[in-house]
Amino acid sequence: MAVQNQPKRYTSDEFDALVKDKQGRYELIDGVIYSLSDPEDAGGKIELVDGVPYALAGARLPHQLLVGRLFSQIDAYIRKNKGKCVPAIAPFDVRLEDGLTVQPDVMVICDKNKIDDDLRCYGAPDLVIEVVSSNHKHDYFTKQKLYRKYGVREYWVVDPDRRMTTVFLFEQGNNIRLYDWGDAIPVGIYENAPVQLSINLAELLAEEES
Repeated sequence: MAVQNQPKRYTSDEFDALVKDKQGRYELIDGVIYSLSDPEDAGGKIELVDGVPYALAGARLPHQLLVGRLFSQIDAYIRKNKGKCVPAIAPFDVRLEDGLTVQPDVMVICDKNKIDDDLRCYGAPDLVIEVVSSNHKHDYFTKQKLYRKYGVREYWVVDPDRRMTTVFLFEQGNNIRLYDWGDAIPVGIYENAPVQLSINLAELLAEEES
C-alpha cells in the first residue's frame, strides 16, 4: 500500500515569514495554511487548516458591503456609548494558539491586552462574525468548533444565500438561535449594557436590494 505524504505543518513564526509580504488574507489552522482568495487572485485570502492549504472563493461585492456595514454599525454603537471594546475587520489576524491563526470577517475584542502590539489579537475575541461566501462547511462547522473551543463568547454565521443568520451563544452552552433576514438580531455580548445593540441584515443592504 502506498504511503501518502503528510502535508507540511507550519509554526506561527514560519507562517508569519511566509505571508508577511503577500497581499490578502491568510489563516493558519492546525499548522496548515489556507488561502481565503480566489485561486487565480494572488492578492486574495488564504487559510491554513490542519497543515493543508485551502484556496477559497474570493469575496464579491455584496459580501464586502455586508462586512463593511456590519463593522460600521458595531463601531458606531461602541463609540456612541463610549464602550471599552475594540471592533476590527479583516484582514486582521487572530492567533488562538501556536499554529492556529484565523481572520474573521468582523470581530469585537473587549480585552485590550490581547492586542497590545497592534499586530494581531492574541486569544479569542468576544464576538466573531463570519459572512458566508462559498465554503459553507468551513464557517458553519470548522470555524464554529474552533471558536467554541478557544473561548469566543458569541459567533454569528451570516448567510446571504440562505437569507438567515445562525448565532451561537457559547457562554450559554449549546444555545443556538436562527434569525430570518429581516429580523432584528440582538448582540449577546451587550445584552446587559444600558443601551443594547441589535442588527437588521435586511436594513443594512436595503439600498442594494431595492
